[in-house]
Amino acid sequence: MSFVDVLDLVVTNASTAFVDVTVFVGVALLVFGVINYKLEGRLVEYIAKRKAYQPVIGALLGLIPGCGGAILVMPLYVKKKVSFGTVIAALIATTGDSAFVLISEDIRVFLALSAISFVVAIVAGCLVDHFGIGKKHLGRGGVVGVKACGECGCRRSNLHIQHMGHEEGDEVDKILHCKAKHHQSVGTLGYKITHKGYLFYWSFLAVGLVFGIMNMMLVEFGDFWLNFVLYFGGIGTLVSVVLMIAGKKYFSDDTHEEVELKLGSFRETLVHNAEETAFVGVWIFVAFLVVGIGTSAFGADNLMMFSGLSAVFIASVLGIIPGCGIQIIFVSLYVKGLFPFAALLAHGISQDGDALFPLFAMNKKASFVATIITTIVALVVGVAWYFLF
Repeated sequence: MSFVDVLDLVVTNASTAFVDVTVFVGVALLVFGVINYKLEGRLVEYIAKRKAYQPVIGALLGLIPGCGGAILVMPLYVKKKVSFGTVIAALIATTGDSAFVLISEDIRVFLALSAISFVVAIVAGCLVDHFGIGKKHLGRGGVVGVKACGECGCRRSNLHIQHMGHEEGDEVDKILHCKAKHHQSVGTLGYKITHKGYLFYWSFLAVGLVFGIMNMMLVEFGDFWLNFVLYFGGIGTLVSVVLMIAGKKYFSDDTHEEVELKLGSFRETLVHNAEETAFVGVWIFVAFLVVGIGTSAFGADNLMMFSGLSAVFIASVLGIIPGCGIQIIFVSLYVKGLFPFAALLAHGISQDGDALFPLFAMNKKASFVATIITTIVALVVGVAWYFLF
Protein backbone atom coordinates (compact mmCIF):
# COMPACT_ATOMS: atom_id res chain seq x y z
CA MET A 1 0.00 0.00 0.00
CA SER A 2 1.28 3.46 -0.90
CA PHE A 3 1.28 6.43 1.48
CA VAL A 4 -1.63 7.97 -0.44
CA ASP A 5 -3.65 4.75 -0.01
CA VAL A 6 -2.96 4.71 3.74
CA LEU A 7 -3.87 8.40 4.06
CA ASP A 8 -7.10 7.79 2.18
CA LEU A 9 -7.93 4.88 4.50
CA VAL A 10 -7.22 7.03 7.57
CA VAL A 11 -9.44 9.92 6.43
CA THR A 12 -12.25 7.66 5.19
CA ASN A 13 -12.34 5.54 8.35
CA ALA A 14 -12.02 8.59 10.60
CA SER A 15 -15.03 10.13 8.89
CA THR A 16 -17.06 6.90 8.91
CA ALA A 17 -16.29 6.26 12.58
CA PHE A 18 -17.43 9.75 13.59
CA VAL A 19 -20.50 10.26 11.38
CA ASP A 20 -21.83 6.69 11.37
CA VAL A 21 -21.06 5.62 14.95
CA THR A 22 -19.54 8.20 17.33
CA VAL A 23 -22.39 10.71 17.01
CA PHE A 24 -24.91 8.00 17.94
CA VAL A 25 -22.68 6.88 20.82
CA GLY A 26 -22.82 10.49 22.02
CA VAL A 27 -26.64 10.42 22.00
CA ALA A 28 -26.68 7.13 23.93
CA LEU A 29 -24.15 8.46 26.43
CA LEU A 30 -26.17 11.63 26.95
CA VAL A 31 -29.37 9.66 27.57
CA PHE A 32 -27.77 7.15 29.90
CA GLY A 33 -25.75 9.91 31.56
CA VAL A 34 -29.00 11.52 32.68
CA ILE A 35 -30.38 8.13 33.78
CA ASN A 36 -27.22 7.35 35.73
CA TYR A 37 -27.30 10.80 37.32
CA LYS A 38 -30.79 10.03 38.63
CA LEU A 39 -30.52 6.28 39.26
CA GLU A 40 -27.05 5.02 40.22
CA GLY A 41 -26.82 6.81 43.56
CA ARG A 42 -30.18 5.42 44.65
CA LEU A 43 -29.23 1.88 43.69
CA VAL A 44 -25.97 2.14 45.63
CA GLU A 45 -27.82 3.38 48.72
CA TYR A 46 -30.40 0.61 48.32
CA ILE A 47 -28.02 -2.28 47.76
CA ALA A 48 -26.42 -2.25 51.22
CA LYS A 49 -29.84 -2.53 52.86
CA ARG A 50 -31.01 -5.56 50.87
CA LYS A 51 -28.58 -8.38 51.70
CA ALA A 52 -30.70 -11.13 50.14
CA TYR A 53 -30.94 -9.37 46.76
CA GLN A 54 -27.43 -7.96 46.52
CA PRO A 55 -26.27 -10.08 43.52
CA VAL A 56 -29.43 -9.05 41.64
CA ILE A 57 -28.89 -5.34 42.37
CA GLY A 58 -25.18 -5.74 41.62
CA ALA A 59 -26.07 -7.23 38.23
CA LEU A 60 -28.45 -4.31 37.61
CA LEU A 61 -25.70 -1.81 38.38
CA GLY A 62 -23.35 -3.67 36.04
CA LEU A 63 -26.00 -3.75 33.35
CA ILE A 64 -26.13 0.06 33.10
CA PRO A 65 -24.09 0.96 29.97
CA GLY A 66 -20.67 2.33 30.86
CA CYS A 67 -18.61 1.35 33.89
CA GLY A 68 -20.05 3.65 36.55
CA GLY A 69 -22.49 1.22 38.14
CA ALA A 70 -19.96 -1.60 38.50
CA ILE A 71 -17.28 0.83 39.73
CA LEU A 72 -19.50 1.96 42.61
CA VAL A 73 -19.88 -1.62 43.87
CA MET A 74 -16.15 -2.02 44.60
CA PRO A 75 -15.80 0.21 47.69
CA LEU A 76 -19.01 -1.29 49.06
CA TYR A 77 -17.29 -4.68 49.01
CA VAL A 78 -14.10 -3.60 50.76
CA LYS A 79 -16.25 -1.77 53.35
CA LYS A 80 -18.05 -5.12 53.86
CA LYS A 81 -21.41 -3.71 52.86
CA VAL A 82 -21.94 -6.14 49.98
CA SER A 83 -20.83 -9.70 49.26
CA PHE A 84 -18.15 -10.91 46.87
CA GLY A 85 -20.93 -12.49 44.81
CA THR A 86 -22.28 -8.99 44.27
CA VAL A 87 -18.90 -7.93 42.88
CA ILE A 88 -18.86 -10.92 40.54
CA ALA A 89 -22.43 -10.22 39.40
CA ALA A 90 -21.58 -6.57 38.64
CA LEU A 91 -18.39 -7.50 36.74
CA ILE A 92 -20.10 -10.20 34.67
CA ALA A 93 -23.07 -7.98 33.78
CA THR A 94 -21.03 -4.95 32.75
CA THR A 95 -19.94 -4.48 29.15
CA GLY A 96 -18.33 -1.12 29.87
CA ASP A 97 -18.16 1.54 27.19
CA SER A 98 -18.36 -1.08 24.44
CA ALA A 99 -22.08 -1.25 25.24
CA PHE A 100 -22.53 2.11 23.53
CA VAL A 101 -21.07 0.72 20.30
CA LEU A 102 -23.68 -2.05 20.29
CA ILE A 103 -26.48 0.35 21.21
CA SER A 104 -25.63 2.61 18.30
CA GLU A 105 -24.97 -0.21 15.81
CA ASP A 106 -27.44 -2.99 16.71
CA ILE A 107 -29.75 -2.45 19.69
CA ARG A 108 -31.19 -5.97 19.37
CA VAL A 109 -27.79 -7.58 19.91
CA PHE A 110 -27.20 -5.29 22.89
CA LEU A 111 -30.52 -6.31 24.46
CA ALA A 112 -29.85 -10.02 23.85
CA LEU A 113 -26.33 -9.77 25.29
CA SER A 114 -27.61 -7.81 28.30
CA ALA A 115 -30.41 -10.28 29.04
CA ILE A 116 -28.11 -13.32 28.93
CA SER A 117 -25.34 -11.61 30.90
CA PHE A 118 -27.85 -10.48 33.53
CA VAL A 119 -29.07 -14.04 34.15
CA VAL A 120 -25.53 -15.46 34.15
CA ALA A 121 -24.40 -12.69 36.52
CA ILE A 122 -27.11 -13.45 39.07
CA VAL A 123 -26.50 -17.21 38.95
CA ALA A 124 -22.72 -16.83 39.25
CA GLY A 125 -23.04 -14.25 42.03
CA CYS A 126 -25.39 -16.43 44.06
CA LEU A 127 -23.13 -19.48 43.64
CA VAL A 128 -20.09 -17.48 44.78
CA ASP A 129 -21.96 -16.36 47.90
CA HIS A 130 -23.37 -19.84 48.52
CA PHE A 131 -19.87 -21.36 48.63
CA GLY A 132 -18.47 -18.48 50.66
CA ILE A 133 -15.90 -17.42 48.07
CA GLY A 134 -14.35 -14.05 48.83
CA LYS A 135 -14.96 -13.92 52.57
CA LYS A 136 -11.27 -14.38 53.37
CA HIS A 137 -9.98 -11.74 50.96
CA LEU A 138 -10.90 -8.82 53.17
CA GLY A 139 -9.24 -9.67 56.46
CA ARG A 140 -10.17 -7.35 59.32
CA GLY A 141 -9.84 -4.01 57.64
CA GLY A 142 -11.19 -4.75 54.18
CA VAL A 143 -8.47 -2.93 52.24
CA VAL A 144 -5.66 -5.37 51.55
CA GLY A 145 -2.45 -5.11 49.53
CA VAL A 146 -2.15 -1.32 49.40
CA LYS A 147 -1.22 1.05 52.21
CA ALA A 148 -3.31 4.18 52.57
CA CYS A 149 -1.43 7.33 51.71
CA GLY A 150 -2.03 9.09 55.01
CA GLU A 151 -3.50 12.57 55.00
CA CYS A 152 -4.39 13.36 51.44
CA GLY A 153 -2.16 16.06 50.07
CA CYS A 154 -3.43 15.79 46.52
CA ARG A 155 -7.08 16.78 47.02
CA ARG A 156 -8.12 19.05 44.18
CA SER A 157 -9.67 22.36 45.18
CA ASN A 158 -13.11 23.43 43.94
CA LEU A 159 -14.30 19.82 43.51
CA HIS A 160 -17.35 18.79 45.51
CA ILE A 161 -17.30 15.00 45.69
CA GLN A 162 -20.41 13.10 46.71
CA HIS A 163 -18.85 9.95 48.17
CA MET A 164 -20.63 6.67 47.42
CA GLY A 165 -19.94 3.54 49.44
CA HIS A 166 -17.38 5.16 51.75
CA GLU A 167 -16.80 8.24 53.88
CA GLU A 168 -14.55 11.28 53.63
CA GLY A 169 -11.11 10.51 55.04
CA ASP A 170 -11.51 6.73 55.46
CA GLU A 171 -9.04 4.21 54.03
CA VAL A 172 -11.02 3.82 50.82
CA ASP A 173 -11.12 7.59 50.33
CA LYS A 174 -7.35 7.87 50.81
CA ILE A 175 -6.68 5.20 48.21
CA LEU A 176 -9.26 6.03 45.55
CA HIS A 177 -8.83 9.79 45.81
CA CYS A 178 -5.07 9.92 46.35
CA LYS A 179 -3.19 6.86 45.16
CA ALA A 180 -5.44 5.67 42.34
CA LYS A 181 -5.88 7.53 39.05
CA HIS A 182 -8.27 10.36 39.71
CA HIS A 183 -9.88 13.44 38.22
CA GLN A 184 -7.75 16.09 36.52
CA SER A 185 -6.31 18.72 38.81
CA VAL A 186 -8.14 22.04 38.59
CA GLY A 187 -6.21 24.68 36.65
CA THR A 188 -4.25 22.37 34.36
CA LEU A 189 -4.40 22.79 30.59
CA GLY A 190 -6.20 19.47 30.19
CA TYR A 191 -8.82 20.52 32.75
CA LYS A 192 -9.42 23.81 30.93
CA ILE A 193 -9.80 22.07 27.56
CA THR A 194 -12.23 19.42 28.81
CA HIS A 195 -14.25 21.68 31.10
CA LYS A 196 -14.53 24.63 28.71
CA GLY A 197 -14.60 22.79 25.39
CA TYR A 198 -17.26 20.21 26.18
CA LEU A 199 -20.14 22.38 24.87
CA PHE A 200 -18.27 22.89 21.58
CA TYR A 201 -17.80 19.13 21.30
CA TRP A 202 -21.50 18.47 21.96
CA SER A 203 -22.35 21.07 19.29
CA PHE A 204 -20.00 19.35 16.86
CA LEU A 205 -21.65 16.01 17.64
CA ALA A 206 -25.11 17.53 17.04
CA VAL A 207 -24.14 18.63 13.53
CA GLY A 208 -22.56 15.25 12.87
CA LEU A 209 -25.76 13.56 14.08
CA VAL A 210 -27.71 15.29 11.30
CA PHE A 211 -25.32 13.86 8.72
CA GLY A 212 -25.43 10.47 10.41
CA ILE A 213 -29.22 10.33 10.30
CA MET A 214 -29.17 11.38 6.64
CA ASN A 215 -26.73 8.55 5.91
CA MET A 216 -29.05 6.10 7.66
CA MET A 217 -31.94 7.33 5.55
CA LEU A 218 -29.81 6.85 2.42
CA VAL A 219 -30.10 10.52 1.44
CA GLU A 220 -28.02 11.15 -1.68
CA PHE A 221 -25.40 13.89 -1.40
CA GLY A 222 -23.88 15.86 -4.25
CA ASP A 223 -20.10 15.85 -4.71
CA PHE A 224 -19.67 19.02 -2.65
CA TRP A 225 -21.60 17.68 0.32
CA LEU A 226 -19.98 14.25 0.04
CA ASN A 227 -16.57 15.89 0.41
CA PHE A 228 -17.85 18.21 3.14
CA VAL A 229 -19.20 15.28 5.22
CA LEU A 230 -16.00 13.32 4.59
CA TYR A 231 -13.77 16.06 5.97
CA PHE A 232 -16.24 17.08 8.68
CA GLY A 233 -16.22 13.50 10.00
CA GLY A 234 -12.43 13.35 9.80
CA ILE A 235 -12.16 16.59 11.78
CA GLY A 236 -14.68 15.17 14.27
CA THR A 237 -12.42 12.22 14.97
CA LEU A 238 -9.43 14.57 15.23
CA VAL A 239 -11.29 16.69 17.80
CA SER A 240 -12.11 13.46 19.66
CA VAL A 241 -8.40 12.62 19.77
CA VAL A 242 -7.61 16.07 21.20
CA LEU A 243 -10.29 15.72 23.88
CA MET A 244 -9.11 12.22 24.76
CA ILE A 245 -5.51 13.40 25.15
CA ALA A 246 -6.60 16.43 27.19
CA GLY A 247 -8.51 14.14 29.53
CA LYS A 248 -5.57 11.69 29.66
CA LYS A 249 -7.88 8.79 28.84
CA TYR A 250 -6.05 6.32 26.65
CA PHE A 251 -7.00 2.76 27.63
CA SER A 252 -9.53 3.38 30.39
CA ASP A 253 -12.13 6.06 30.81
CA ASP A 254 -14.00 6.24 34.13
CA THR A 255 -12.37 6.42 37.54
CA HIS A 256 -14.20 5.99 40.82
CA GLU A 257 -13.72 9.66 41.65
CA GLU A 258 -15.12 10.80 38.31
CA VAL A 259 -18.19 8.59 38.74
CA GLU A 260 -18.80 10.22 42.12
CA LEU A 261 -18.38 13.68 40.59
CA LYS A 262 -20.94 12.87 37.90
CA LEU A 263 -23.46 11.82 40.54
CA GLY A 264 -23.08 15.14 42.33
CA SER A 265 -23.05 17.52 39.36
CA PHE A 266 -24.98 17.51 36.11
CA ARG A 267 -22.30 19.74 34.56
CA GLU A 268 -19.67 17.12 35.41
CA THR A 269 -21.95 14.53 33.83
CA LEU A 270 -21.96 16.51 30.58
CA VAL A 271 -18.19 17.11 30.75
CA HIS A 272 -17.28 13.50 31.37
CA ASN A 273 -19.83 12.12 28.92
CA ALA A 274 -18.20 14.30 26.27
CA GLU A 275 -14.81 12.85 27.25
CA GLU A 276 -16.27 9.34 27.21
CA THR A 277 -17.79 9.88 23.76
CA ALA A 278 -14.41 11.07 22.48
CA PHE A 279 -12.68 8.07 24.07
CA VAL A 280 -15.11 5.58 22.51
CA GLY A 281 -14.98 7.39 19.16
CA VAL A 282 -11.20 7.22 18.93
CA TRP A 283 -11.15 3.49 19.66
CA ILE A 284 -13.92 2.90 17.12
CA PHE A 285 -11.76 4.70 14.57
CA VAL A 286 -8.79 2.48 15.50
CA ALA A 287 -10.95 -0.63 15.02
CA PHE A 288 -12.27 0.55 11.65
CA LEU A 289 -8.74 1.42 10.52
CA VAL A 290 -7.46 -2.02 11.55
CA VAL A 291 -10.21 -3.69 9.52
CA GLY A 292 -9.58 -1.39 6.56
CA ILE A 293 -5.83 -1.98 6.49
CA GLY A 294 -6.26 -5.70 7.20
CA THR A 295 -8.77 -6.10 4.37
CA SER A 296 -6.53 -4.23 1.93
CA ALA A 297 -3.42 -6.15 2.93
CA PHE A 298 -4.74 -9.69 3.52
CA GLY A 299 -8.23 -9.86 2.08
CA ALA A 300 -11.57 -10.13 3.89
CA ASP A 301 -11.54 -13.94 3.96
CA ASN A 302 -8.27 -14.13 5.87
CA LEU A 303 -9.65 -11.82 8.56
CA MET A 304 -12.36 -14.39 9.25
CA MET A 305 -9.88 -17.13 10.25
CA PHE A 306 -10.84 -16.83 13.95
CA SER A 307 -14.58 -17.02 13.40
CA GLY A 308 -15.02 -20.50 14.92
CA LEU A 309 -14.61 -21.89 18.43
CA SER A 310 -11.17 -20.31 18.69
CA ALA A 311 -12.90 -16.92 18.67
CA VAL A 312 -14.59 -17.79 21.99
CA PHE A 313 -11.21 -18.46 23.64
CA ILE A 314 -9.65 -15.34 22.13
CA ALA A 315 -12.62 -13.26 23.30
CA SER A 316 -12.40 -14.63 26.85
CA VAL A 317 -8.67 -13.95 27.08
CA LEU A 318 -9.00 -10.43 25.67
CA GLY A 319 -11.64 -9.76 28.31
CA ILE A 320 -8.98 -10.17 30.99
CA ILE A 321 -7.35 -6.91 29.86
CA PRO A 322 -8.71 -4.13 32.10
CA GLY A 323 -9.99 -0.88 30.65
CA CYS A 324 -12.36 -0.32 27.73
CA GLY A 325 -10.06 0.41 24.77
CA ILE A 326 -9.44 -3.18 23.63
CA GLN A 327 -13.03 -4.08 24.43
CA ILE A 328 -14.37 -1.35 22.12
CA ILE A 329 -12.13 -2.65 19.34
CA PHE A 330 -13.42 -6.21 19.84
CA VAL A 331 -17.08 -5.16 19.75
CA SER A 332 -16.41 -3.00 16.68
CA LEU A 333 -14.87 -6.03 14.96
CA TYR A 334 -17.93 -8.07 15.92
CA VAL A 335 -20.15 -5.42 14.32
CA LYS A 336 -18.02 -5.79 11.18
CA GLY A 337 -18.88 -9.52 11.17
CA LEU A 338 -15.48 -10.89 12.20
CA PHE A 339 -16.69 -12.85 15.28
CA PRO A 340 -19.76 -14.98 16.10
CA PHE A 341 -22.23 -14.08 18.86
CA ALA A 342 -20.80 -16.79 21.13
CA ALA A 343 -17.49 -14.89 21.13
CA LEU A 344 -19.25 -11.60 21.85
CA LEU A 345 -21.09 -13.24 24.75
CA ALA A 346 -17.87 -14.71 26.18
CA HIS A 347 -16.14 -11.37 25.84
CA GLY A 348 -19.00 -9.47 27.46
CA ILE A 349 -18.92 -11.79 30.48
CA SER A 350 -15.13 -11.84 30.78
CA GLN A 351 -14.39 -8.13 30.42
CA ASP A 352 -14.70 -5.86 33.44
CA GLY A 353 -14.21 -2.47 31.78
CA ASP A 354 -12.82 0.12 34.16
CA ALA A 355 -14.49 -1.45 37.20
CA LEU A 356 -11.55 -3.66 38.10
CA PHE A 357 -9.15 -0.74 38.61
CA PRO A 358 -10.58 0.50 41.94
CA LEU A 359 -10.86 -3.06 43.26
CA PHE A 360 -7.23 -3.72 42.29
CA ALA A 361 -6.15 -0.53 44.06
CA MET A 362 -7.88 -1.59 47.27
CA ASN A 363 -7.51 -5.37 47.25
CA LYS A 364 -5.24 -7.09 44.72
CA LYS A 365 -6.14 -10.64 45.78
CA ALA A 366 -9.87 -10.04 45.40
CA SER A 367 -9.38 -8.50 41.94
CA PHE A 368 -7.24 -11.48 40.86
CA VAL A 369 -9.82 -14.02 42.08
CA ALA A 370 -12.65 -12.04 40.45
CA THR A 371 -10.80 -12.08 37.12
CA ILE A 372 -10.32 -15.86 37.30
CA ILE A 373 -14.00 -16.43 38.09
CA THR A 374 -15.37 -14.17 35.35
CA THR A 375 -12.98 -15.69 32.78
CA ILE A 376 -14.01 -19.25 33.68
CA VAL A 377 -17.70 -18.33 33.52
CA ALA A 378 -17.10 -16.63 30.15
CA LEU A 379 -15.45 -19.72 28.70
CA VAL A 380 -18.15 -22.09 29.97
CA VAL A 381 -21.06 -19.94 28.75
CA GLY A 382 -19.38 -19.00 25.46
CA VAL A 383 -18.48 -22.60 24.54
CA ALA A 384 -21.93 -23.86 25.60
CA TRP A 385 -23.64 -21.21 23.46
CA TYR A 386 -21.41 -22.01 20.49
CA PHE A 387 -22.31 -25.71 20.51
CA LEU A 388 -25.99 -25.28 21.42
CA PHE A 389 -26.90 -22.43 19.09
